[in-house]
Amino acid sequence: LLVGQDRRILVDTTTRLTWVLVGLWVTALGAGSVAALFTANQGLKPLTSLTRQAERIASGRRFNERIVAVKSGDEVARMSEVVNKLLATVEETLERHREFLADTSHELRNPLLAVQANIELLDRIDDPNERSECLHEAREQVRRMTRLVSELLLLARADEGLILDRRPVALAPLARQVAREAQRHAHGQAIEVAAKEDCIVSADEGRIYQIMTNLVNNALQHTPSGGRILLRLRHQDGEAVLSVEDTGDGIPPGDLPHVFERFFRRTNSGDGSGLGLAIVKHLTQVHGGRVEVESNLGEGTIFSVWLPSNPSVGSMPPHPAGIV
Repeated sequence: LLVGQDRRILVDTTTRLTWVLVGLWVTALGAGSVAALFTANQGLKPLTSLTRQAERIASGRRFNERIVAVKSGDEVARMSEVVNKLLATVEETLERHREFLADTSHELRNPLLAVQANIELLDRIDDPNERSECLHEAREQVRRMTRLVSELLLLARADEGLILDRRPVALAPLARQVAREAQRHAHGQAIEVAAKEDCIVSADEGRIYQIMTNLVNNALQHTPSGGRILLRLRHQDGEAVLSVEDTGDGIPPGDLPHVFERFFRRTNSGDGSGLGLAIVKHLTQVHGGRVEVESNLGEGTIFSVWLPSNPSVGSMPPHPAGIV
């Protein structure tokens, strides 16, 4: 028994269904592409705005401006916050550099003018004593400029990241050496040392020497003849403490918050460069320590440097005097 059935209806139906599915797929792909493009454009608008604002700020060097972004809490908003922090850092750095350059120019101009004036006077003076006085003043101004340039170079290196040659350093012999050298330049002030022999730190000996020297020179500058300067070393709370105490004129309360700023001079200051205490602060911080100041006007001042102690190190032989 043979039974036959026409399959054209089934084939036509399958063909139409295939074309319908292809059409739906193409339509869905096109709609999806359009939706994706629209979504991407909407999502990139904040990023595009951020880029344009950043380009405008960079091209105009207007680092005091800030990026304005929608506080959406997404990655773009967080990026705008990071860019604003970066702009604030750049603005602060540029402002500090401008102030530093202006202060440096001012500090160098005065001794240069003094040297020039004394050299010009030499051509007009015949008296040997007066000529000798002019030469002496010129030499003093040259020494002042040399010291200033050295301090500026040290601060520049500190900003870039000072490399320390750390080793166990016995502070007592170093303090006595600083006191002996400072006594030769004193003008009637007595310089004494009260040091514990076991005060040992892991530090750069040359930099610790510079910290002590700057503090003692600062005390000499503000202590009158007949006064007393004491270098004291002790242990406290697991740290080595270096104190320089003087019986000088003290620091006015309004000046205390600024004594470690570069080029700052006290109200009753002499002719220092205004960099010595700033160097002390920098060198102390790179050693992982801190520096504090206490002062009573008319009675004296105490500068205290706190350094991480190194109690595991045994007795130390004194280092040679040739410290850079």
